[in-house]
Amino acid sequence: MHLHGASVLGRAVNAAYDKRRVAAQEILMEAIKREGIENLQFKEGDADDLVQMIMRFSKAAEAGTARQNLKLLAQVMVGLKRNRTFEFDKFQACANLLETLTRNEILFLDRMYGFYHDNPGKNDYRAFLDSLSETFEIREAEALAAALMRTGMLLPISAMGGTNYAPAPRLSEICELAEIEHTST
Repeated sequence: MHLHGASVLGRAVNAAYDKRRVAAQEILMEAIKREGIENLQFKEGDADDLVQMIMRFSKAAEAGTARQNLKLLAQVMVGLKRNRTFEFDKFQACANLLETLTRNEILFLDRMYGFYHDNPGKNDYRAFLDSLSETFEIREAEALAAALMRTGMLLPISAMGGTNYAPAPRLSEICELAEIEHTST
């Protein structure tokens, strides 16, 4: 049995796949260029971890991970090298979290990281929610916080009338590795 147009569809899918693969490679190369290859100083001992990271990054790209998430993965890879903690296991842990985040979850985490970074010692979740008023409605922000519990980047805190959330150390660790700046829109 021959499906009419199947070869045209097959060529289109292959072209789209190739385009996506090239885009992922460009994302990774851009992160390396931004840091400067001379600043990263890869050594022979890094080869195995680097290959594993590239394979994991490629797997995420092949699985259809969003461009924004791939950028974060590439930035984490560079951040691990910059911080001299270049180990595949650390990258894998970050990749497992970052590739599953939605655009709104990334924006929420970005804003939370920025709020608590700019207000050290201020554990006022309600003030943080108020700071999101132009970005998210309260119910949407609450739903995002609850959903982000799965990442280990937020900690639940019992409060009168509900649950508040606080950033876990994992939030700062990942945001710093990925150089997430609290300026996203």
